[in-house]
Amino acid sequence: LVGNLKEMLQDSSPMVVSNTVVALNEIHMLAEANKNGQPTTPAIELTPGLINKLLNALPECTEWGQIVILDFIAQHYTSFAPKDVEMLLDRVLPRLSHLNPSIVLSSIRVLIKFLEFVTDEQKMTYLKKLAPPVVTLLNTYPELQYVVLRNIMVIIQKYPSLLAKDVKAFFCKYNDPQYVKIEKLTILLKLLTEANSQSILMELKEYCNEIDVDFVSRAIKAVGFCALKIPSVADRCIEVLMELIQNKSGFIVNDCVSALKDILRKYPGRFE
Repeated sequence: LVGNLKEMLQDSSPMVVSNTVVALNEIHMLAEANKNGQPTTPAIELTPGLINKLLNALPECTEWGQIVILDFIAQHYTSFAPKDVEMLLDRVLPRLSHLNPSIVLSSIRVLIKFLEFVTDEQKMTYLKKLAPPVVTLLNTYPELQYVVLRNIMVIIQKYPSLLAKDVKAFFCKYNDPQYVKIEKLTILLKLLTEANSQSILMELKEYCNEIDVDFVSRAIKAVGFCALKIPSVADRCIEVLMELIQNKSGFIVNDCVSALKDILRKYPGRFE
C-alpha cells in the first residue's frame, strides 16, 4: 500500500497528490497511536526533490489540499540545508497572501519552523514579509480571531520584535467578545516596550472604564505590570491608579490598591 502511495505522489494531478499526502499522514498517525504516542518514522522520506514536487502542486490544489500539504511539510520535512530551506521558504511565502486564513496559518507554521535555519539577514527579510499577513488575519470573525491570537502568542514568544510596530492592531474593539479581549490584552503586555508604553498605558486606562468586571480587573493589573516592567512610566501608572481609586467603586479600589502595593515594593522610597 505504501509503495503504491509513493508512486501516486508522482501523479500529474494535484488532487491525487494532496489526497495521497492525506493517506500517508493518516498511516503515520495510526502507527504512532499503535505505539502509544511514541515517535515513529514517517511512511515516506521527504527529500528536497519530493518537496519540490509537492510545492509545484500547491497552486493547483484545492484549499483543503494546500492546507494538508503545508501541514505535512511542517511536520515531517527534516532537511535543514540552507539552500533547501531557502527554496522552501521562497515557495511558501506567496501563500501568505491567500484569502483562506487556514492556508495563511499553515504557511506561517512552515515559515516559523524553518526560519532559524537561515542567516540573520535573511531571517529579518522574511519576518518583515510575515508581519502584515498576521495582522490582516485579525480582521475576521471572533472565533477565528481567537485562533489567530493564540498562534500569535506562540510566534511572539520566539520572535518578540515581529509585531512590535503593530501594537495598535491588538487594541480591543467595543464589540470584541471577552475571550478575544483577554487574548489581545495578554499580547499587548508581551509587546510592551519603552517606545510603545505610553500608547499602551492610555489604552489600558480606557479599558478600566468598561462594564465587564473581570476585564476591568485584568486591565488594572496590566497597568501595574506596565509600571513594574517599564520604570520610566511608573509615575504615570501611579497617576492612573489614583484616578481610578478616586472615581470608581469598591472592586476597582481593591484591584488598584493591590497594584499600587506591588509598585511600591518594586520602587521603595520613590513615591514617598
